[in-house]
Amino acid sequence: MEIDVRSFAYRGLMVTDSRCITCGACAEVCPRGTLSLVDRPRMASVLSESGQEEDLPSTLGLQPAFALRS
Repeated sequence: MEIDVRSFAYRGLMVTDSRCITCGACAEVCPRGTLSLVDRPRMASVLSESGQEEDLPSTLGLQPAFALRS
């Protein structure tokens, strides 16, 4: 199954554990290469400005259900 992650994000849809299937498609199309999947289940990470790996929801100050925005 293939999805267009960028168009999904631009629609502002809510991403929850039930929607995220940990496929890594978001990391593959990330234009800056800062998204990646880590060994922890259902947890995306980003590289901070200092180069440290941080989990995405905490970095954005979001709760478990969050909206992808450009």
